[in-house]
Amino acid sequence: MERVSPELEPVTEEVRKTLHESNNLNIDETGWKCKGDRRYLWIFVSPLAVYFSIAASRGAKVLRSVLGDVFKGVITSDDHSAYSSYHKKGIRQLCWAHIVRKLKALKDGRASPDAYIFSKNMLTEVGRILSCWHAFREGYITREQLLNATTLMRARMKRYCQKYLVSTDGDVLTRAKRLLDNWDHLFTFLTHEGVEPTNNAAERGIRPAVQWRKQCFGNQSEAGERFTERILTVTKTCQLRGKNPFHFLAELMEAAFKRLPRPALLN
Repeated sequence: MERVSPELEPVTEEVRKTLHESNNLNIDETGWKCKGDRRYLWIFVSPLAVYFSIAASRGAKVLRSVLGDVFKGVITSDDHSAYSSYHKKGIRQLCWAHIVRKLKALKDGRASPDAYIFSKNMLTEVGRILSCWHAFREGYITREQLLNATTLMRARMKRYCQKYLVSTDGDVLTRAKRLLDNWDHLFTFLTHEGVEPTNNAAERGIRPAVQWRKQCFGNQSEAGERFTERILTVTKTCQLRGKNPFHFLAELMEAAFKRLPRPALLN
């Protein structure tokens, strides 16, 4: 680790600098530990690279430290407040997988008639919209046809949310209000090229790190944190770009030992 980590630093910094120019980013975060203290492992997935960062914060300042004060592209994420705080005037896509899980929990809980009816109607419309989306992805309809086909579905969903703002079920009222508050960030995938309705790219990317955490219980030093984020960045970016991570690391260290030019990860 002590020998490899310094050689990984310029490579990971090169990856970080590409994020700011990306049109679309999928971002997620999960809990981490360093000597038992709370940390957060962040993942940033662009079409070209994957970047990891370990920080003591789960707040917007981490996004600013990685992306700069302003990001001009689309951010796909869950509805964690850090994203809305950082990207106040930017374009976002909320993950529909998260929203669907919450709606299903309302429906399955059957805490009240409102909970069941609201969630059932919303899930029906979401299913129809996603069916149209898959038809578009498979080339059966154009983007214009996709927008036209989902217009009434989205309108019905908005009416359902507005109707249940007076629900006596607090969970239903909260869910309806949260959806209306984030309405502008629910259907970005219908209009923006390269944007997906879910945050699966980031969630899949961070899953191996979560499995690693369960085995190693995090890090024991700041140097260990830096190695973790660097090795994850390089290996996941290699996989995204169709490169063998072991071969790249071997070439990188051979270049370091022989004082040769460093191999390019983003060529």
